Amino acid sequence: MRSVLTRRGALVASLAAMMVAAPGAAMIDPDAGLVALCTEHAASLERFNALGGKDDFDECPLAARYFAACDALDEASPTTMSGVLALAGAALREASAAGDPNTGWDGFAAQWAGQAVMALLHVVQPEVALIGRAKPTSAA
Repeated sequence: MRSVLTRRGALVASLAAMMVAAPGAAMIDPDAGLVALCTEHAASLERFNALGGKDDFDECPLAARYFAACDALDEASPTTMSGVLALAGAALREASAAGDPNTGWDGFAAQWAGQAVMALLHVVQPEVALIGRAKPTSAA
């Protein structure tokens, strides 16, 4: 019974410390998940490329992880500079995967670069309308 009380006491103390620290704590980045997804994309791309084509692409679990990350990045809408930079980095890695970052700007790389540019414009100038979104109206 004593160990349960000790664990419970530790949990209560931890929660109390977080509540006290919360007002002065840094805000959590709303694009943290996107940044993590871009990290996963980089890792899965690197691991798959390290195979050097030694595995069947359609049946390789590394390829499945890579394409899952790619599909998720296709839906990305960064809202902070960290998210914009992460997505732009993923686009650059994707373009560089073929060996020449100057000519690999098609497919995923082109899509994500476009998404990053539009998000950058919106982050820097929120009044800039993104493609497919209505332009903000001003009161006359």
